[in-house]
Amino acid sequence: MYFPNFYAAATAVMAISLLVYKLWTRDPRMKHLPPGPKGLPVIGNMMLLADTDKMMKIAKDWADEYGEIFYTKVGLSHFVWLSSPTVVRELMDKRGAIYSSRAQSPMINMVSNNERVNFLPYGEKWRTIRNILQSALNLQTSTTYKPVQDFESKQAVWEILHAKSDEDFSDINRRYSTSTIMAITYGQRVPTLSDPTYQAILKIVRHFSLATAPGAWMIDTVPMLADIVPQFLLQNWKTTARQWYKEDADVYLDMYRKLMKDIKDGVAPDCFLKDLAREKLEKNPMPDVTAAFAAGALIEAGSDATTTALNNVILACVLWPDIVKGAHEELDRVVGQNRMPDFSDESNLPYIRAMAKETLRWRASTKIGPAHATTKDDWYKGMFIPKGTVVVLNWW
Repeated sequence: MYFPNFYAAATAVMAISLLVYKLWTRDPRMKHLPPGPKGLPVIGNMMLLADTDKMMKIAKDWADEYGEIFYTKVGLSHFVWLSSPTVVRELMDKRGAIYSSRAQSPMINMVSNNERVNFLPYGEKWRTIRNILQSALNLQTSTTYKPVQDFESKQAVWEILHAKSDEDFSDINRRYSTSTIMAITYGQRVPTLSDPTYQAILKIVRHFSLATAPGAWMIDTVPMLADIVPQFLLQNWKTTARQWYKEDADVYLDMYRKLMKDIKDGVAPDCFLKDLAREKLEKNPMPDVTAAFAAGALIEAGSDATTTALNNVILACVLWPDIVKGAHEELDRVVGQNRMPDFSDESNLPYIRAMAKETLRWRASTKIGPAHATTKDDWYKGMFIPKGTVVVLNWW
């Protein structure tokens, strides 16, 4: 574990936090914050939100009690939770210029060295990388990935049918997810669980999950202490973050530079990064590490979120066998029993498509939506939302 001194660190910084807290609460506008649960002095709701396994139910209960927008405090950080489509459209869409930035975290910033696009503040670098990734994620481009998805799905089904244990499905789903996004991004498959690339990606995803766990790092609770309090009182966060960044960057740069060499030598397989290098990077070059982490953003999201979604589909099948029966009947009727379904069958499988969509609604792939941050003070229905507030999309 990386968090053994968490409560000791919380006690060590209490005095400094209390002083800043008293100064902060003198602002009269703070009386107009959205409603929300009362927390402990200084640390607020940190203890409840630090339990990521219970956070989903807690967030839902708070939304039921306080309504479509509510407020919590973690250390000295403001958190505003948006819990209805109406308030999300009003703030995130209509006022996007205020709400488009990302919440800043000393831990994730150092783990990423400000290279992960999901955590960059709104600005030129963020826009450049976002435009690059959009070229990989738009609907027209995604149709070119269908052969990869078709092949990898057949491989995953074969592995499930020949699994040595009923508990192997999660590893199979992760191999499928990682191999699919690696083939799309780098033209490189992950054929087995023992593949070195797969093991390296798995380690990066673990770093990412640990670094972004809400409430896990004291420094993210009170960011102002980053240059004040010795890091050994704050879980040695700098040492840990630097080590994780080095390990992650080494993997991403090795894959990226190898592909760039293969492109130069004329032996690179067709993939997103090959197209990107030809269409954009030659005209608008960027540092290798930035391009490598941009590709890494696809891999991290594609491997982790897809694995979770597939695991949830299997959970739903176990819980509701009658639904599986209906899906099986539709497959037999439309596809028959002599071949595998493919994308040409999709429009004729409304029950299967609805089942997939309902699973994503029932159990989202992430515990909460992406955290944004306000770039200036704002008001909504008489409620004050301060500049720098962490804005959470609460889909529970």
